[in-house]
Amino acid sequence: MVAEFQFNNLLVRPMHDKDQEAVIALRSEKEIMAGLGESSGQYSQAEFLLELANSDEYVITSSAHVIGGVMLNEMAASDGEIDLTGREFSYYLSPLYWGQGIMTNVLKKLIDWILDDGIDHLQAEVFVNNQRSMNLLKRIGFTKDIELFDPISQKNKAIWSFSALNE
Repeated sequence: MVAEFQFNNLLVRPMHDKDQEAVIALRSEKEIMAGLGESSGQYSQAEFLLELANSDEYVITSSAHVIGGVMLNEMAASDGEIDLTGREFSYYLSPLYWGQGIMTNVLKKLIDWILDDGIDHLQAEVFVNNQRSMNLLKRIGFTKDIELFDPISQKNKAIWSFSALNE
């Protein structure tokens, strides 16, 4: 797990149980739920605890208030085993902070640290109507691999990848 880091007036740190209320409120915002492909109307305590237990999760804070987060999950290798050198990730940011370069800076720093920790490739899934997120992935060096239909959300999504081997 990556240690915390600061840039400008923001702190990025590992997520803790004490972040539950703030993360649930943020992840329940309509724009964030749509971007993450969730439509249940409310991100739940059970979902928070499950993700916290099974992912490397980070919060982005401004003046001690949670404004966003990044989740890193294990990936499956082509043989069905856990891919020890890859991670799948998701991210979200309060709409009040969109367009300020915050997520670009956070992801660049996290990727640098992850690569130093033995991970050499990353993957992200983005709904094709989320142009801002796809532009972000392009800016930080990801390439779009494929577009496909997600039967759960009933929307098209794109799978993007990043490889340290191509740098």
